[in-house]
Amino acid sequence: MPLSRRRWTSMLQEFHQCTGLLDYRIAKWRATRLSLDEFTDERPSRIQRLAQRALIALGNRFNVFFLQGIHARPRIDHRLFLDRTFWLTSLDYVRNATAELLSREIHERGIQGAVAEVGVYQGNFASLLNHHFPERTLYLFDTFEGFDPRDVHFDKSQGWTSVPQDFDGTSIAAVMSKLPYPDKVKIRAGWFPESAEGCEDETFCLVSIDVDLYQPILAALRWFYPRLSPGGYLLVHDYNNDEYMGVKHAVRRFGDETSVTWSLLPDRRGSAVITKGDDNSVPKKGEL
Repeated sequence: MPLSRRRWTSMLQEFHQCTGLLDYRIAKWRATRLSLDEFTDERPSRIQRLAQRALIALGNRFNVFFLQGIHARPRIDHRLFLDRTFWLTSLDYVRNATAELLSREIHERGIQGAVAEVGVYQGNFASLLNHHFPERTLYLFDTFEGFDPRDVHFDKSQGWTSVPQDFDGTSIAAVMSKLPYPDKVKIRAGWFPESAEGCEDETFCLVSIDVDLYQPILAALRWFYPRLSPGGYLLVHDYNNDEYMGVKHAVRRFGDETSVTWSLLPDRRGSAVITKGDDNSVPKKGEL
């Protein structure tokens, strides 16, 4: 009996996840034997390249898309996830599928506002946001030079991180080259929230916050939430990342300040999702 399209999709997704797990274990083994300068996610191994080619070939042959949503022909091309250098980002099915699902919800409900990402790095997730919101302005906030020493010093002083990486392997030109609709993008380079100067009157429907450290995450939550449209979303990545524990502390501090609550996603490193209610104001504790 021939396999159904749904069964093919399920089998390919399982294969995708298994190859990712295998490659992750190999990567951890390699990391114990190589210096941090020699080992990065951006260098696909032979297994990664073979898996990429196999998945792309199967996807092309059977017209299978790995984000299988409610539509017969989803809007997202599987090659946008697989044919990239940052392999572990492409494997984060839950996070990537969430971006698509939230974009559909925002479009269908008519939630107004621009899209933004704070912490762009090499622009892989930004390219997905740009793809899902081709008609909306996408603000990209980043130093494009790695972590700011002020933020790193604070997290280290609290014992929240000891990872010696600063994500400086990026540039504005490299990010822009990945974006499908670069004419809709506004680059805001610099230290956040100073880089947000001049954007105070903007409203947002979806904001991805992926800066790993306590101070910029708390600053982003405080700055964006009042400017979030009713029904809009804040996505805070690395909530459950033991290498950057300041993320969880920042989200919880913001919750204590505003009584805002969040949901959690079991994606790679975990994400917190904050949804703006219909009421534009959030009562402080003691004001109810």
